[in-house]
Amino acid sequence: MKRLLLPLLLLISTFTGFAQVLSWNPYFVTESTTTFTITVDGSKGNQELFFYTPVTDIYVHIGVITSASTNQSDWKYSKFNWGVADAASRATSLGNSKWSYTITGGFRNYFGITNPAEKIEKIAILFRNGNG
Repeated sequence: MKRLLLPLLLLISTFTGFAQVLSWNPYFVTESTTTFTITVDGSKGNQELFFYTPVTDIYVHIGVITSASTNQSDWKYSKFNWGVADAASRATSLGNSKWSYTITGGFRNYFGITNPAEKIEKIAILFRNGNG
C-alpha cells in the first residue's frame, strides 16, 4: 500500500529551524491504519504551549488535505468547529508540556470520507487552547 499522510502538515507555527514539534505513532501510516497518535511537544517550535495551564485546556482542530484540495491550506473534512472546546477534540496531557491526540477506527471512517477516488494526502492539525 502507498505510504501517505507524511509529512504531517503542522499549522501550529512555522517551525523551520526548530526541533521537531510533532511526533506520531506509527511512523509510517496508510489509509488502513486503525490507530494513529499525534503528539505535540510544547517546548519546541514557537513554545506557545510551553508550560501552558490548565493542561486540560488543549484541543485539536483537525482535517485532511486530499486529492480534492485546491492547495495545501484547503482542509477537507474538518472534525470540529474552530474555537469550540468540544470534549471529543480535547488532547490528552502527557505532562512536561506534551499533549497527544489519537485517531481510531481508520482515517476514512474517522473523517467520514466516502468517495474511494478521493485520496488522503496529509493530515492537517493544530493544537490550540480552548478558545482558539
